[in-house]
Amino acid sequence: MPSFLKACSTLALAAALAGTIPPASAQVTYQSSRDTVDQEQIRREPTGAEMALDVVFARPLGLVGTAAGAALWVLALPFTIPSMGPGRAAEQMIAKPMEFTFKRPLGQFSSCDALPESCGRTQQSTAR
Repeated sequence: MPSFLKACSTLALAAALAGTIPPASAQVTYQSSRDTVDQEQIRREPTGAEMALDVVFARPLGLVGTAAGAALWVLALPFTIPSMGPGRAAEQMIAKPMEFTFKRPLGQFSSCDALPESCGRTQQSTAR
Protein backbone atom coordinates (compact mmCIF):
# COMPACT_ATOMS: atom_id res chain seq x y z
CA MET A 1 0.00 0.00 0.00
CA PRO A 2 2.76 2.57 0.77
CA SER A 3 4.32 2.00 -2.69
CA PHE A 4 0.92 2.71 -4.27
CA LEU A 5 0.70 6.03 -2.37
CA LYS A 6 4.27 6.86 -3.36
CA ALA A 7 3.50 6.14 -7.02
CA CYS A 8 0.33 8.28 -6.88
CA SER A 9 2.14 11.17 -5.22
CA THR A 10 4.98 10.97 -7.77
CA LEU A 11 2.48 10.97 -10.62
CA ALA A 12 0.61 13.93 -9.11
CA LEU A 13 3.87 15.86 -8.69
CA ALA A 14 4.89 15.13 -12.28
CA ALA A 15 1.49 16.27 -13.55
CA ALA A 16 1.68 19.46 -11.50
CA LEU A 17 5.18 20.25 -12.78
CA ALA A 18 4.19 19.53 -16.36
CA GLY A 19 1.31 21.98 -16.03
CA THR A 20 3.64 24.78 -14.93
CA ILE A 21 5.85 24.67 -18.03
CA PRO A 22 4.28 26.77 -20.78
CA PRO A 23 4.64 25.68 -24.40
CA ALA A 24 7.17 27.50 -26.59
CA SER A 25 4.39 29.40 -28.40
CA ALA A 26 3.20 30.86 -25.09
CA GLN A 27 6.72 32.04 -24.32
CA VAL A 28 6.96 33.84 -27.65
CA THR A 29 3.58 35.49 -27.08
CA TYR A 30 4.65 36.56 -23.61
CA GLN A 31 7.86 38.07 -24.99
CA SER A 32 6.04 40.12 -27.62
CA SER A 33 3.46 41.38 -25.10
CA ARG A 34 6.27 42.34 -22.72
CA ASP A 35 7.94 44.34 -25.51
CA THR A 36 4.65 46.19 -26.05
CA VAL A 37 4.45 47.08 -22.35
CA ASP A 38 8.03 48.38 -22.46
CA GLN A 39 7.21 50.60 -25.43
CA GLU A 40 4.15 51.95 -23.63
CA GLN A 41 6.21 52.67 -20.53
CA ILE A 42 8.72 54.69 -22.56
CA ARG A 43 5.95 57.01 -23.71
CA ARG A 44 4.51 57.84 -20.29
CA GLU A 45 5.67 59.03 -16.91
CA PRO A 46 5.43 56.59 -13.99
CA THR A 47 2.55 57.15 -11.59
CA GLY A 48 3.02 58.00 -7.94
CA ALA A 49 1.93 54.49 -6.97
CA GLU A 50 4.59 52.96 -9.24
CA MET A 51 7.22 55.21 -7.71
CA ALA A 52 6.10 54.33 -4.18
CA LEU A 53 6.19 50.58 -4.96
CA ASP A 54 9.62 51.05 -6.44
CA VAL A 55 10.98 52.82 -3.34
CA VAL A 56 9.34 50.49 -0.81
CA PHE A 57 9.76 47.10 -2.51
CA ALA A 58 11.82 47.01 -5.71
CA ARG A 59 14.86 49.06 -4.65
CA PRO A 60 15.38 47.23 -1.34
CA LEU A 61 14.97 43.87 -3.11
CA GLY A 62 17.44 45.03 -5.75
CA LEU A 63 19.92 45.93 -3.02
CA VAL A 64 19.52 42.50 -1.44
CA GLY A 65 19.91 40.92 -4.89
CA THR A 66 23.10 42.88 -5.52
CA ALA A 67 24.59 41.76 -2.18
CA ALA A 68 23.52 38.15 -2.72
CA GLY A 69 24.91 38.23 -6.27
CA ALA A 70 28.24 39.53 -5.00
CA ALA A 71 28.41 36.75 -2.41
CA LEU A 72 27.51 34.12 -5.00
CA TRP A 73 30.05 35.57 -7.43
CA VAL A 74 32.83 35.16 -4.85
CA LEU A 75 31.70 31.57 -4.21
CA ALA A 76 31.65 30.90 -7.96
CA LEU A 77 35.17 32.25 -8.60
CA PRO A 78 36.90 28.85 -8.34
CA PHE A 79 34.60 27.60 -11.09
CA THR A 80 34.61 30.67 -13.34
CA ILE A 81 38.35 31.48 -13.30
CA PRO A 82 39.42 28.34 -15.22
CA SER A 83 36.82 29.02 -17.91
CA MET A 84 37.78 32.71 -18.18
CA GLY A 85 34.25 33.66 -17.13
CA PRO A 86 34.50 35.85 -14.01
CA GLY A 87 33.67 38.98 -16.02
CA ARG A 88 30.49 37.50 -17.48
CA ALA A 89 29.49 36.15 -14.07
CA ALA A 90 30.09 39.55 -12.47
CA GLU A 91 27.97 41.21 -15.17
CA GLN A 92 25.01 38.92 -14.50
CA MET A 93 25.33 38.53 -10.73
CA ILE A 94 26.46 42.00 -9.66
CA ALA A 95 26.27 44.63 -12.41
CA LYS A 96 22.72 43.94 -13.60
CA PRO A 97 21.15 43.92 -10.11
CA MET A 98 23.15 47.05 -9.26
CA GLU A 99 21.93 48.74 -12.43
CA PHE A 100 18.34 47.75 -11.61
CA THR A 101 18.74 49.21 -8.14
CA PHE A 102 20.68 52.39 -8.76
CA LYS A 103 20.53 53.41 -12.44
CA ARG A 104 16.99 53.02 -13.72
CA PRO A 105 14.51 55.89 -13.27
CA LEU A 106 12.22 55.76 -10.25
CA GLY A 107 8.98 53.92 -11.00
CA GLN A 108 10.17 52.48 -14.30
CA PHE A 109 10.38 48.71 -13.94
CA SER A 110 11.84 47.90 -17.35
CA SER A 111 15.46 46.82 -17.33
CA CYS A 112 18.21 49.04 -18.60
CA ASP A 113 18.88 46.43 -21.30
CA ALA A 114 15.36 46.90 -22.65
CA LEU A 115 15.43 50.70 -22.34
CA PRO A 116 19.08 51.82 -22.50
CA GLU A 117 18.19 55.46 -23.17
CA SER A 118 16.26 55.71 -19.90
CA CYS A 119 19.33 54.60 -17.93
CA GLY A 120 21.67 57.05 -19.58
CA ARG A 121 23.17 54.50 -21.98
CA THR A 122 23.54 54.83 -25.70
CA GLN A 123 22.94 52.00 -28.14
CA GLN A 124 26.69 51.76 -28.84
CA SER A 125 27.54 51.19 -25.17
CA THR A 126 25.00 48.36 -24.93
CA ALA A 127 26.26 46.45 -27.99
CA ARG A 128 28.89 43.84 -27.15
